[in-house]
Amino acid sequence: MTDHDPVDVLPAIDILAGKAVRLQRGEQGTEQVFGDPIDFAHRLKDCGVSRLHVIDLGAVFGEAPQTDLIQEMGKVLPMQVGGGIRSRDALDAILQTGVYKVIVGTLAFWDPPALEGFTDKVIVAMDVGKDRCPRVEGWRTLAPFHWKEIYQQFREMGLGSFLCTGTDRDGMMRGPDLNLYQEWRNRIGWDPHIIAAGGVRNHRDISACLAAGANAVVVGRGLYEGTYILPGFTP
Repeated sequence: MTDHDPVDVLPAIDILAGKAVRLQRGEQGTEQVFGDPIDFAHRLKDCGVSRLHVIDLGAVFGEAPQTDLIQEMGKVLPMQVGGGIRSRDALDAILQTGVYKVIVGTLAFWDPPALEGFTDKVIVAMDVGKDRCPRVEGWRTLAPFHWKEIYQQFREMGLGSFLCTGTDRDGMMRGPDLNLYQEWRNRIGWDPHIIAAGGVRNHRDISACLAAGANAVVVGRGLYEGTYILPGFTP
């Protein structure tokens, strides 16, 4: 087992109807419930985790944001939070809960100017499959362009942090899409902060993501199913 700096690894807690769940490929109806998200936050903090990756799946699927739950979780650990943030007002509202970063997908692609003034607080969700076209609106819609066609605009806006998720790998426990991170690091001609996600199972996968160019790695199902070993944490 390889040890990693705690800032390299972000445990994921996806929330739906007040519970911590995991999906397969982000598909509604595939959720598996793992327990109480506040309990998970406390237990992860006790294990030395320094921050969390939280997605409000209820908001993704069109329900009211789970604002109270997010606020309570934020009292335990700093969090980067995303899910259903599709307007400037929604972006401002989630920042009012005290989260340190907000993950934005749909809004970033359909209305980039809405992010002006928030660039230091925003992580752009670059959710792509093998075709490298971004998935938006809860991964239900395919953006009509390749990611390379818009990254320059993000750069000019001062957006430098990206959550890069291989959507066909997410929740499937089949390993990460390492080529995705290599493409970002080696081909776009600048130095963004890359957070890798999707399919990460264990410490070997984390090391591979970091070697491929990621700065940090999100671990979800691997944590809950015990293939990623966090000392002191029992799934």
